Amino acid sequence: DRLASGELAYVGAQYTPLAAVAQDIYWKGKPTSLMAETFATTGDVFLLTGQAKDVPDRCDTADGQPMTRKHAAVRLARMIGADMELLTEADAARLAQSFAQAVHERVARSIKKVTRRAKNDRVVISGSGGFIASAAARIALPKVHQTLLGSMIGAQASVVACAFALVVLSKNQLNDVWD
Repeated sequence: DRLASGELAYVGAQYTPLAAVAQDIYWKGKPTSLMAETFATTGDVFLLTGQAKDVPDRCDTADGQPMTRKHAAVRLARMIGADMELLTEADAARLAQSFAQAVHERVARSIKKVTRRAKNDRVVISGSGGFIASAAARIALPKVHQTLLGSMIGAQASVVACAFALVVLSKNQLNDVWD
């Protein structure tokens, strides 16, 4: 129901194909159509924007090549029908910024739909894609305070925040039972 209403935007920080994020992207000041193939993913985008790090031994990418800036640039160029003879790595990084903006705006639209019925003064951000949610919240709710769960419970616990919350709640309930 939340997907149908637009209140849920499922966009991952790693494996979401860019063709699922947008049909076109702003490139060199004009809308540019994208290849409707899984040539690149959000993991490539966030690697090139500096929000993820090279993982050379990880090859579960769209083309089976390593998760490095160099290979991410090649994958991203393919999304606009280009290659590294036409683009530089710096060009690919600028292209990645356009894709990141599209991801942020997509999530921001969902945030706006969810929050239109209530006055919010705080959002809690967690998960491996917390940086996406944080950027989207700045777009959708620019005056709302953000609480970054990772800074409170640690980055690893933030990635599994739902499971962490269940452990805490279970512990509290078990304490009540055994007290």
